[in-house]
Amino acid sequence: GILSQKSPNQVILSPGGKYSCYLAILATCGAGDEVIIPAPYWVSYPEMVKLAGATPRVVFAGDGFARSIVFMKSIMLTISKFSAVPYTDEQNLILKRFAKVFEQTYTRFLDLQKAEEQARESEVELALERVRSRSIAMHGSDELKEVIQVIFDQLAQLNIHAEHAGIVVDYEPNKDFHFWVADTQNIPSRITVPYLDLIWDKQFTEAKKKGKDFFTTQLDFEEKNSFYKELLPHIKGLTKKARDFYLACPGLAASTVIQNDIGLYIENFSGIAFTDEENSILIRIGKVFQQAYTRFLDLQKAEAQSRESQIEAALERVRSKTMAMHNSRDVKETVKTFFDEILKLGIDKTIRCGIGILEGHEGMETWSAKAADDGEVEMRVGMLNMTIHPMLKGLKKAWKKGEKGYSYYYTEKDVLKYYQALNNEPEYPFNANLDNLPKREYHNSFFFSSGIIFAFSENPLTDESSAVLHRFAEVFGQTYRRYLDLRKAEAQAKEAQIEAALEKVRSRTMAMQASSELQEAANVLFLEIQGLGINAWSAGYNILSQDNTSSICWMSSEGVLQDPFPLYFTKEASFIEMGKFLKSEEDFLIQELGGKDLVQHYDYMKSIPQLKEIFQHIVDSGLTLPTYQINHLCKFS
Repeated sequence: GILSQKSPNQVILSPGGKYSCYLAILATCGAGDEVIIPAPYWVSYPEMVKLAGATPRVVFAGDGFARSIVFMKSIMLTISKFSAVPYTDEQNLILKRFAKVFEQTYTRFLDLQKAEEQARESEVELALERVRSRSIAMHGSDELKEVIQVIFDQLAQLNIHAEHAGIVVDYEPNKDFHFWVADTQNIPSRITVPYLDLIWDKQFTEAKKKGKDFFTTQLDFEEKNSFYKELLPHIKGLTKKARDFYLACPGLAASTVIQNDIGLYIENFSGIAFTDEENSILIRIGKVFQQAYTRFLDLQKAEAQSRESQIEAALERVRSKTMAMHNSRDVKETVKTFFDEILKLGIDKTIRCGIGILEGHEGMETWSAKAADDGEVEMRVGMLNMTIHPMLKGLKKAWKKGEKGYSYYYTEKDVLKYYQALNNEPEYPFNANLDNLPKREYHNSFFFSSGIIFAFSENPLTDESSAVLHRFAEVFGQTYRRYLDLRKAEAQAKEAQIEAALEKVRSRTMAMQASSELQEAANVLFLEIQGLGINAWSAGYNILSQDNTSSICWMSSEGVLQDPFPLYFTKEASFIEMGKFLKSEEDFLIQELGGKDLVQHYDYMKSIPQLKEIFQHIVDSGLTLPTYQINHLCKFS
């Protein structure tokens, strides 16, 4: 062939015939030259000559011009020549026949083109429906991982060469970008990166600001690597293999669709821009997903409102229970209510939770609740030593510093160590089964001014669960403070009642003119003690002998005045104990008697002559003596 006769330096390869003509004109023509261009000619030829600095001269090849045109439904067919002689009827008839044939074939071509477009549209609609169906089925934002994978797969089905696809959610200007992605390189599906002021960051921000719904990005090798060297270090979990792949790719081309609540983008790593048709499909997918995502946001909002109503109702029940507390025993029932509400809200069923009061204690007054195997609530109550484990030390330190909460993670060995320490606590009978402990445990405390709400669970608490428990702590803290104020007010009222009772006893004793009036004074004492809610069945005064070995007893029993009688502190065990107390430095004695000791006590009292009539009256009335009795003695000068 002709090329085989030429050496390589005599051959030029060009992208087309016109470009070869252009190179020839540049090589041979210049200023002052005139270049003949025979008509008809391509309209670019005169411009090529002008670019070379020469002057074009058009030369017509004939003495005139003739043209015949046939118009059909879909096409126009024309022939022309540089001659003053028109085409003959026969030639025009032939032209018409050619036009009819071409019309038929062109009509078939249009039908075929329409069928291909319809088939393509069906493929696109099917892809959109798959995206729509999966998006509408979302119940949680974590399902965006599956949605973007469906979009990525459908793009592949449509033969769109996307090697990476991503959804942008929760956009805020110049804040972190939150992506859900699908990629050929098996990178993390959920990615958060800071705003880095890179080209795509700027384009996205500018488009959002101006209300644009679409933009493209195209980077060559150097631009792409400059972009990735800034971006890739911020992607947690990115493998070295994936990083090397991105940096080795020829370029980067991206198309991004922006809707009200989301962004959707696709990328390829060849650097070749996506076609108009591919971008059009991407825009349609973006609109479909936005519609479904709007529904998802509405559903999420409705669920959040419903959840908030549940939480508020649970808080109100605990608040009401706390408001009704009158003493520390009521805290136990409040903790049961709190635990029940926690389970109803669906927080981890392995949870053990409760309330601890640190204010005013070295230890922690603790109420702990956990579900037993039979469905009942196991309660453990006591005073917990806060020095027996590092967790407890850290917790109290954090509470004293005024922090909002405290958390601690127990490994398997630490779990055993903690519950062994609890089991050894004398004032907090926990009695944990050390053979059935979890392999790990998480502790979280939420502080209020007087103490904590705490939770132990086998799994980490979710952010929502932590927020709920924090709100319970706030509610209990507010109502517990009211409970303390109420207790203080009740204590003050009780103190005023006691002072009034003391004043009545003081007034009666101050008014005595003779020792015989001690009988009435004893009765006042008895009535005032009962009036204070103390369940006593007798009360009175003992006037001691000089040597403290006996006394004259003035008593009132159930409001009945009794004649004075002597007591001797040397003849029976319980009275001997009283005698020792009288000679000691102690000022108060509590004596508990029952069984044989109480029988001996009353046998001795029956032997006292002055009491025989009283005991006989008890027998005649069909009454029995107590089987258990507590004596309280206090000394005065």
